[in-house]
Amino acid sequence: MTNVAAVIPAGASVSQALMLGGDLLPGHLITLSGLDGGITTLSFDVAKEEADPATALTWVAKYVNGAEVTMTVAASRSHSFYPPDWLATDWLRVRLGTHAAPVTVAGTTTVHLGVG
Repeated sequence: MTNVAAVIPAGASVSQALMLGGDLLPGHLITLSGLDGGITTLSFDVAKEEADPATALTWVAKYVNGAEVTMTVAASRSHSFYPPDWLATDWLRVRLGTHAAPVTVAGTTTVHLGVG
């Protein structure tokens, strides 16, 4: 399993794009650092690899069975993903809050994910 860091910069609510290349997320949130309130909700944006690499990615909120995928998290805890929900996810962004109600952070927040 490889650990990747989704960094949400100060003043933002969404991380940079993480290329997963279709690898599912079998592991869990490893650590969460720099979180303002201690406990928060995470949601996720996903995109499929475009046929033309020069084409911009089309981001959509991650939904499973008609509901946005969210996870209530806290620093220094491990949180599990359900692997089949993440099959064929090429690109991922992590959002604080939900797609409809994003939360902007005062300081940089890093979410470490297990990929592999």
